[in-house]
Amino acid sequence: MRFESQRDNLKKGDLVYAEAEIEITSCEKNGETIYGVSTIANQVSVAPTECIGN
Repeated sequence: MRFESQRDNLKKGDLVYAEAEIEITSCEKNGETIYGVSTIANQVSVAPTECIGN
């Protein structure tokens, strides 16, 4: 995973900028349509804490 190191260092409340594509899929299982949504990030940046105003 390309952004694995950033993901492991994130915590709740961190500001993150991401450029991503959203992919919507569907399939039928037992006569029922099941939908899925995936977010595929092309770029991820984490704002330094001094930019947040703490």
